[in-house]
Amino acid sequence: MTTNVILNWTARISGALATLFYAYWVYKSGETLWSTSFLVVLGFGFAGYVFAWFREKEGGIVMVIAGMLLGMYMFYSGGLNPVALFLTYSIPFLIPGFVFWWLGGKNSESNNNDLTET
Repeated sequence: MTTNVILNWTARISGALATLFYAYWVYKSGETLWSTSFLVVLGFGFAGYVFAWFREKEGGIVMVIAGMLLGMYMFYSGGLNPVALFLTYSIPFLIPGFVFWWLGGKNSESNNNDLTET
C-alpha cells in the first residue's frame, strides 16, 4: 500500500466520523437548538466531504472553508472558552480537508507530468 492510499483512506474515515458525529448530534439535540446559519455551514462541510470522494482537491478546499467558518461561528457565538470551541468545531473538518486538498494537488501534479512527458 502506498502512502497516498493510506492518507486517502485516513481522510475518508476521519471525515466520515466527523460527518456522522455532527449529524447524529444535530439530530438528537433537535433543530431548535441550532441556528439556520450554523446548519447551513455544517451542510456545506458535509457536501465538501461527499464531493472529496470524487474530486479530492476541490472537496478538500470546501471542507477547509467549512471548518474555518464553523470555528469562527462558534468563536464569535461565545461560551466559556471560545478558542476551545473554535478548535472543537473546526479541526474535524480541517484535518481531512487539508489531507484531501494535498492529495488532490499531488494527484493533479502527477497527471500534469504524465501529460507533458508524452
